[in-house]
Amino acid sequence: MKFEKVSYEEFWKALERFPLVAAEQLAMAEQIYRRIKIPDRKTVGSAGYDFSVPFTLSIGPGRTAYIPSGIKCYFSEQESESWHLKLFVRSSIAKSRKLVLEHGTGIIDSDYYGNQDNEGHIFMPLRNFGKYPARLNMGERVCQGIFEIHGLVTGDDATGIRSGGFGSTGIKSYDIQRSERSDRRDREETDPPAPHGRDAEDLRK
Repeated sequence: MKFEKVSYEEFWKALERFPLVAAEQLAMAEQIYRRIKIPDRKTVGSAGYDFSVPFTLSIGPGRTAYIPSGIKCYFSEQESESWHLKLFVRSSIAKSRKLVLEHGTGIIDSDYYGNQDNEGHIFMPLRNFGKYPARLNMGERVCQGIFEIHGLVTGDDATGIRSGGFGSTGIKSYDIQRSERSDRRDREETDPPAPHGRDAEDLRK
């Protein structure tokens, strides 16, 4: 298994599809892309690889933000037969920001990688179940990816080939369009401030 960055073209497409960032940050998209962090573990005993938000944003109460991580996950041919990646929200984020993954746990199949729609781009659909807007700062660790083995039942005869990306086997097009409308409302209601101070300096480096 290996984490990789998606192409800049895919990252930009995701920013346009799910408008979550302020115009001032969008103008710095190339700098944001260059600073995307490859998920890693912080200690030798950690099970999860930390996923970070690539830009500063705010999620309104009761809203869901489909945050592009800028990351995809490669599985070798042998690994793809029995391994998958699970995505969980970090407990500290759930406790302090009142944020959860909208669908509970994310399942990233091995054949999601390299699909023709989005290259296997991993999104983090975070929902704010609190009463106040939740701010996430650029580079903040929000989710954990954990690799797990799965089994197959006797007589399994799956032969289908995945052709789509985000939403092809999970979230329906209607749900994505509904989320896009909600995201636009969130920007109007809780638009994150333009980068300033340390955030702006980090992006210009």
